Amino acid sequence: MDYPYADNAEAAAWIERAPISELDRRKIAHGNARALFGRG
Repeated sequence: MDYPYADNAEAAAWIERAPISELDRRKIAHGNARALFGRG
């Protein structure tokens, strides 16, 4: 691993299998940040 960068595979796998709606998954993954920073 190249510090300070981390492998996000575990986090990506978690969000994909989390028992949440697709809409909530999108908000968590990128939608909330896009809305906060005015990009969507």
